[in-house]
Amino acid sequence: MRKLILGLGAVIALASAAASYGETIWAYDNLAEVNRGGVGDALIKFDSATPGVVTEVGRSTIAGTLMSGLDFTPDGNLWAYSQAGNIGMFSVNTTTGKATKIGSGGLTGGDFITDLSYNPRDGKMYGIGEVSADSLLRLYSISLVTGVATLEKTLSSGALSTLDVGLATDSTGKQLVHDLVNDRMFEISGTSLVPLALPEGFDANFSQGMTIDWSRANDWWHGAFNNVTFRTELWRVAPTGAGAFVGNIGGVNGGTGLPEYETGDVAVKPVPEPATLALLALGGLIASRRRRA
Repeated sequence: MRKLILGLGAVIALASAAASYGETIWAYDNLAEVNRGGVGDALIKFDSATPGVVTEVGRSTIAGTLMSGLDFTPDGNLWAYSQAGNIGMFSVNTTTGKATKIGSGGLTGGDFITDLSYNPRDGKMYGIGEVSADSLLRLYSISLVTGVATLEKTLSSGALSTLDVGLATDSTGKQLVHDLVNDRMFEISGTSLVPLALPEGFDANFSQGMTIDWSRANDWWHGAFNNVTFRTELWRVAPTGAGAFVGNIGGVNGGTGLPEYETGDVAVKPVPEPATLALLALGGLIASRRRRA
C-alpha cells in the first residue's frame, strides 16, 4: 500500500511539474500555404511562456481549407472543424498534423462553425455557428462519430451587434464567447449573450480562437491577429474579460510580410483526471512487481 501511494504521488508530481513550466498550446496555422507552400494548414505548438518559439508538427494535407475550430477531448484526441474549403469535422493526428474527415452537416443554412470547445461537464463537443455580424448566434453540439451538428439553442445579444468567433469552456461548464465587433468576451447564460465586465483591450481581427485549460487552473488563452500591430499574438484573459498581452506567436514572413503564423484556433491538451492518474500509478506498481518477480 505504501508503494502504491508513492507511485500515485510521483505521477501527480510529474503532472504538476509539467504544468509549472507553462502549457503547450496547439493551433492550426491558417497562413501556412500562403507563407511556406505545401498542402493544408499547419498544425503548430508552442509553450505559453514563450509563444515566439513555434514548432510545426505537420500539415493537415487538406488543400485550401480553413481550420477554424480546434480542441482536445479528455482522452487526448484532437479534433478540428473547417469553415471554408472542405467543410466539416476532422480528427487530427498530433504526431503528423494530418486531418482525417469525420463528416459534416446539420448546420442552419448559411452558418459556418467559427470555433470548437469541449465541455467537461456534459462531455459534448460544441461549435458556434455564425453567418454575419448581427445579434444572433447559434450553439451546436457536434458528433465526434459522424461530424453532424445538432442545434442546441439560438443565442441573442439583444440590440448589440456581434460577430462571434471564439468559444471556450471552463471546468464548471461555463461557456464563453469572443466577439470581434466589440472586442469583448460574453458569457452564455440561458439563451442570452451577456458581456463580461471589461473589454479585452485590443483590436482583434481575421483568424483566431481561444481555449480555457479546464483540467488545470482554468487558464484562459486567446491566440489572435492584432489589427493594429499586424502580428499574431497570445493573450491571457482574466475572468473579467480583460486581456493581458503575453507575446507574439512566431515572427513575420520575409517573403509575404504577413505574420509567419495565424492561429485559426488554439487548444490545450488536458491532463489525466485523478482516477486516470491512480490507474497509471497502479499500472506502474504492477509492472514493478512483475520485473522483481
